Amino acid sequence: MADDVNQPPQKARILVIDDHPTVVSALAYLLGSGFGHHVLTANGGEEGLRVAVRERVDLILLDFDMPHMSGLDVLRALALENGIRKIPVLMMTGRPTPTVRQQGLAAGAIEVLAKPFDIESLRTTLLRYLPRELTE
Repeated sequence: MADDVNQPPQKARILVIDDHPTVVSALAYLLGSGFGHHVLTANGGEEGLRVAVRERVDLILLDFDMPHMSGLDVLRALALENGIRKIPVLMMTGRPTPTVRQQGLAAGAIEVLAKPFDIESLRTTLLRYLPRELTE
């Protein structure tokens, strides 16, 4: 019988989807080493959708502007997948205009974040949307 007392605390599984390798690497490092979460990454919308369907994640950070399959396309596809439509998606954008924000929210994002991120704002946002037991 396994002893749960000796198990490390469970952290959130966060999927980062962005077509810029530097952004993916920086967020993976920050969310993993800095915040202590388990991070999965995808370099673009198509790969991100495949990972989201295959893996159980607690939250998705999704870039708005990506070639081939935009963040809006990914959100629409996620909405069609059973079991995935309830995963909170934070959309990221380098152009946080009112129109981009409205499009992201209308497509199903729970919040639209401006890039580059303020680290403490990102931490606060994650705390707001992740289950409490995964952030302690």
